[in-house]
Formats: sequence, structure tokens, C-alpha cells
Amino acid sequence: MKHYALRVTALFLALTLLLCGCQDTPPPTGDTNEGSGGGTNEGSGNTGDDKNDTGNEENKIVIDKTHPDYLRDVAVFGELSYGEKTVAEQRAEIRAAMELAKNTTVEYTVHPYINGDARYPVDYEYRYIQAITYDGLDMNGSKTSVFAYYGVPEGASAEEPVPAVVLIHGGGGHAYLEWVKHWNDLGYAAIAMETTGEFPTYPGSCTDEYHQVGKTAYAFGEFFDPGEGYVLAPTRDSKTTFAKEVNGTYREVSESWAYHAMAAVILGHNVLRQDARVDSDRIGITGISWGGVLASMVIGYDNRFAFAMPVYGTAYLGEGRPFSDYGNEYVDALWGAAHNLHNATMPILWLAWLGDSFFCMDAYTASLNATKDLNEKTTLSVRPDWTHSHQSAYLRDNHSVLFANSVCFGTTAPVTFEAQPSGRTFDVKLRYEGVDPESIKTTLYYLRAPIRNSSEDDWQTDTEMLYFDSFGGTDLLSGVITDTGIYGYFVLLEYTLDGEQYVTSSGYVALK
Repeated sequence: MKHYALRVTALFLALTLLLCGCQDTPPPTGDTNEGSGGGTNEGSGNTGDDKNDTGNEENKIVIDKTHPDYLRDVAVFGELSYGEKTVAEQRAEIRAAMELAKNTTVEYTVHPYINGDARYPVDYEYRYIQAITYDGLDMNGSKTSVFAYYGVPEGASAEEPVPAVVLIHGGGGHAYLEWVKHWNDLGYAAIAMETTGEFPTYPGSCTDEYHQVGKTAYAFGEFFDPGEGYVLAPTRDSKTTFAKEVNGTYREVSESWAYHAMAAVILGHNVLRQDARVDSDRIGITGISWGGVLASMVIGYDNRFAFAMPVYGTAYLGEGRPFSDYGNEYVDALWGAAHNLHNATMPILWLAWLGDSFFCMDAYTASLNATKDLNEKTTLSVRPDWTHSHQSAYLRDNHSVLFANSVCFGTTAPVTFEAQPSGRTFDVKLRYEGVDPESIKTTLYYLRAPIRNSSEDDWQTDTEMLYFDSFGGTDLLSGVITDTGIYGYFVLLEYTLDGEQYVTSSGYVALK
């Protein structure tokens, strides 16, 4: 391979790779870029392996009114309409577009890091991560382009493929080199794409959320201009986030941020599936905040994922304290993830922070309840001691790694409830294979007032009303809520595994 030919001497390698962005491992077969990693990857790295081939389809969105989900939508929404088309028809357009994205073979362009120019510094530790662009879905007859960082661990090959994860940034965030490297270091290939139509100011900029100011722009810029016939995908603002009426103007779904952002994620998923170095049976998805919202939406349209981990952001965003525009009936009807979660049969970790001021306990609970019976590994972890940020989600949390490894490598899985607690008296079994039962601590988190679904909820704790029979062979967690002043509660399980602390949560139970 010509990439290996670059390794003439260790000194030359260190100097060359400092800024150039060359791969330590060979690119997928079909890469036409020799040495620098620039240009178009004809065939998208597809080696011809049927397992990894997403196939080619005509670039046309076809509405299928015989699809079970269309018939389901007609039954749910009837003739509900906010314009010339019914909600069911518009949801069919979204579904057809996401199906087109799923069936698209992605050809991407690698943009080499700029060697020897101090204006465009790239840290040596990120040298193997590629800056790529690929086509998104068309908008009003024009093409769109998506930027992403894509990294594969050194040593991955078609003979020894690695698992992978799709990374979706949150509001105010971007595709981060640091995030891709975090998962690469754990043995996973990873792709992080921009979902708001933005591009870095140069290949290799925007390493993390604390070094992003001035590093991106809502413009193709000097280094990523795809040429004539392209427009920027919609950004996420009040006018373009969702297809809804704005100042009396009705918008098509294809003009909305959510439509193009979901497609960008699905197409990024295809990039991974097309790479022979990636095991397509072990690809997961995670998103942070708005990215968690997107992940919750995407898994309802693309159920090829082996696991999903929405962080902070969730489904059922109209519950409790509505998030963003999800209090709008039309927005929720078109884009609410809840309407498609019946398709999300993969294991899901709903990972949340109890003190979050953006998302709420009712939404977490509804998301868990909608998916827990589709896969016994699906669980909820509501952390009382956390913060809301990108780096908190991947550098200061170990739950997502525990969950992903349990699916991809068969390691110890999180402790889970076999059934959810309910009412004032309950007996539920716990699953805790591989976890020392003596390390499991059970705590009742409860409220003495109606839940407000905000960071102002006054959560109190008690351990006396719970009993876990870890020695009697029943594995039963019993609860008797004797205090009649309690309005509602959830159960928190804290446990230790390999010296690390983890939590699992039940959903919220309203008593009055």
C-alpha cells in the first residue's frame, strides 16, 4: 500500500504526519488518494463485501403509501393538516427520504491537513483522523454537503474489523476531533458529522468545545467549497429547525433542519458500514443534548444500529416541560421521536442528568417505557451528580463505554430492572450478572410536591423504604412507600464494577 510507503524513517514520519493528516492504517480499498489523503474516494471504501455494501439506488424519493408506518400514521393523525399535505403524507416524505439515505452508497472527499503553515495548526495526536465531506440530501433541486471527522483505530483490518459509533453533537457544538479520538482509543471507529450546515475554517480545526470559537462558520469557506450546484443545508434556528408555519408561510419538510440533520447522520452511518475495517454488526449511535434528540429520532428510521445511547436529549419532548418547539402539535406530529420508537429494537441506554434544566424526568420515563419491552438490555441511567456539556458526556462519564462494550465485546452489562417499580408497594427483580450484589446500593428519590420537571424539583432520598434481597436467592428489590406525603419517586441503583461507580434508574412513578 502506498500509505505504508510513507514510513521511510521514524523521523520523516513524525515530521510529515505532524500536520498532514495521513492515516496510520491504509484507507479502504478504492481510495484514489495517494499519500496525502486528499481527493474523492471513489467507491467510498467499499471492498465489495456484501455485508458492508449499502447498495446504490436511484436518487429519487419515492412515497410508499402501503408502508405499515404510513398506514399507522393515517390511523393516528387522520386528515390532520397544516397546509396542502396531511401530516401522514409529510411523514411519508420524511420516511422515504431517510430510506433513500439508508440505501445510498456514500462517496466522500478527504481534505488533507495543511502541512507547514502555522495558520492552520493540527495537533499531532489527531494526525490519523480524516477530515471528509460527503453529499447530503438535495434541497429545492440543489445539492448539500456534510462535513465530518472520521477515524479508525490503528490495526483495524478487513480480517480484524472493529466496532464503531456515530457521534452527533449538541446545540452550539460541532464535530470534534477529541471525541472521535476518545472512541478510537477505546478500540472503536468513529465518525462525527456537522448537523447544522457548518464547516470548519480549515481541516483539523475545532478540536473540542473549549477550542471552537472562530473555528467553524456557516459557509463552505476556502477549503470545503464543493462547487456550483450546492447550497448550505439548513441550520437550526426558529425558522428552519422544523417544517412549520412561520409568519404565514408553509414550509416543506425538505427545507427543515431536522430532515437534513437526520439524513447527514444516516449517511455518516453508511460511511462506517462501507469500510471493510468496520464490523457492520457492531455499529452504535450516540448524541449529546440536541444530538441526543437527533439520535432518538434517527433510530426510528434507521434500525441497523447495534446499540443507541442518547445523552441528555431524549424522546417525548412534549412531556412534562416541553423542549424547544415540541410543545407545538404540528412539530411533534412530524418530528416527535416517540412516533417511531416502535422501530427501535436495538439495546438503548437513555443517559440523563437529574439536574438538567433542558430535559426532564417525564420525558426520560416515557422514552424508557416505550422501548424497554423491545429489548431487555434497554435501560435508563439518571445521574444525580453530573453537568450538561459535551466533554462531561464523553470524558466525565463511564456509562456509555460500559454499555457499548457490553454489546460489542460481551463484557459485563449494566445492572437493570426486569420490571419497573409501580405503586406504593412493589417487588421487582434485578439483573446484575457479573456485578457483586453486595456493591449494589438502593436509594429512593422522591418528591413531596407535584413534579415540575425542572432543576428546581426538590428531590429527597431514603434507603429505609427499600430492601434488596441479594443473599436470599430471589434477586428481589422490594419497596413499601409508607409516607403518604410522597407525590412520586424513582429508584436509583448504585453499584461498583472494576473499581468504577455506575448508576441505573427506574422510571418516575407518580403516586398523586
